Amino acid sequence: ARCGNAVPPPFSKALVMANCKWLCDKSCDNMKEFNAVAAG
Repeated sequence: ARCGNAVPPPFSKALVMANCKWLCDKSCDNMKEFNAVAAG
């Protein structure tokens, strides 16, 4: 069962690929790395 507003990984990947193409060539293993990439 799903709870809250959980988003399956394929959906989140599709959203990022559609809206944030500059993030698609990066691989982030944690939120610290993601925040650094997203901040530019």
